[in-house]
Amino acid sequence: MLSPALDGVEIRVMDAFCVAANCQLSPVTDDDLWGELYENGTSIGIVGNVLQDNADVGLGAVYLWYYEHIEFVFPYMPSKVTVLLPKPSPLPEWKVPIAPFDWVLWLSLLGSIVLAAIVLFLMNKCLLKYSRSHIPPREFESVSGIILRAVGMAVLQSPENIFTNGSTLRIALTTFQVFFLLYTTIYSSALSSVLTIPRYYPPIDNMRDLYLSGLPWAADHIAWVTTLKEADDPIIKGLLGNFAVFDQETLTVLSKKGGHGFTIELTNGGHVSEAAFLAADMINNLHTMKQPMYHTYSTMIIRKGSPYADELRKIVHRCIDTGLVQMWESMMLTSYGSSSIQTAFQLSKKSRSNEHTGLVKLKLLHTQGAFFILILGTVTGTIIFFMECFFHPRRGGFNGYRQDDVGGLGILVGLGYYA
Repeated sequence: MLSPALDGVEIRVMDAFCVAANCQLSPVTDDDLWGELYENGTSIGIVGNVLQDNADVGLGAVYLWYYEHIEFVFPYMPSKVTVLLPKPSPLPEWKVPIAPFDWVLWLSLLGSIVLAAIVLFLMNKCLLKYSRSHIPPREFESVSGIILRAVGMAVLQSPENIFTNGSTLRIALTTFQVFFLLYTTIYSSALSSVLTIPRYYPPIDNMRDLYLSGLPWAADHIAWVTTLKEADDPIIKGLLGNFAVFDQETLTVLSKKGGHGFTIELTNGGHVSEAAFLAADMINNLHTMKQPMYHTYSTMIIRKGSPYADELRKIVHRCIDTGLVQMWESMMLTSYGSSSIQTAFQLSKKSRSNEHTGLVKLKLLHTQGAFFILILGTVTGTIIFFMECFFHPRRGGFNGYRQDDVGGLGILVGLGYYA
C-alpha cells in the first residue's frame, strides 16, 4: 500500500513494475527539482541522480529532454504546457467614440472627406470659369471654407439651399450628403452596440500574441522552457527573453499582484497540474491561451543500457492499454487535488474577460469620451480664432457674418469675419 507522501501516476506505474519484477521502491529526493546537466559534467536534480547512479529511474513530470547517457521509457501521458495570463480588461471609456470603427474605416472616412473637399473645390473653380449663372456662397471662395463644408457634411450639417435648380455643384453636394448619411447611420448603430456591450482589449491566445504584448511570464524552474531553447523562431527567442525563474514565494506574490503570466501543465484529462502558488481566487482573474506553448509527453528517464528498460517499457504499455493511467490521474485529483482550483480553472475558460454581469449605474466616466471631443473642439477652435486675430488683424469695423460663411460650423471654428 502506497503512503500519501509517495503517490502519483508515475509512482503507481513503478509500483506495478515492482510487483512484476519483485522489487521495492526507495525514493531519492532532491531540492533542485528536475535539475540540470552542466557543461563541466556535473549535474543536479532528477537528471543528476540518474546520471550519477543515485537513482535507477527518474520520474515526476519529466518531459522528452535530450541528455547524453540518458534514454527514455515509453511516454505514458500526453501533456500540454501553456501560460496563465491576465484576462482582457475593458477599453477605457474615452475610447468609446472611436471604438465603433477600426482604423481602416476611420481612414476611409478621412479619405472621403478629403475627396469631397477636392471635388467641391475643382467643380467650383470650373463653374466660376465656364458658367455665368453660377454664384457660389462665400464659404466656397477659399480652401478652408470648402474643407469646413466637407467636414460639415460628414456630421450631417447641410448648407443652405442657395444653388439654382439643376446646378452641378448642388448635385455633387447631394451625392456626398447621401454617402455621409449612410456612414453616420452605420456609426450610430455601432456606437449603440459599444455602449450596450462593453469592448475589451483582445485576449492573448497564442505565442505570437504573448510576444507582441511584451508581458513577462515566469515559472519555478528553467525546465519549463527547455523544449523551446533550441528553437530558431525569432518569436520564441523573444518570448524566452521575457521569461524568468522565481521561487514559489515570489510566484505567489506576483500572482496576487498581477501583470505576469505563469506556466502550467494541462493533463490529458483537461485538468491543470496544481502548484503551490495557484489559488482559486487568483485563477478567476486569469485565462489560458487557446494555443499551448508546446505539446509534449510525460515519461521516465533511465541510464543507457539499464537492465530495467525492457521490462519497464512493457509495464508502461500495459498500464496505457488497460486505461489505468487515465484512471489513476482522476484518482490523484480526487484524493489530493483541490476541487476549488479545478472548478475555478474550468470557469475561467468559459469567461474570456473580466466582465461584470450585474447592472452598472451610469457615471460621468462613461461619457468622458464625448467630453473629450467637446474639449478638443473648443480648444482647437479657440487656438484657430487667436491665430486668425494675430495673422489677420482687424481693419475697420466688424461686418458680421452670414450663415453660409461658416458652413454651419461657426460654433467650433468660425467666430466672425473681418473686413
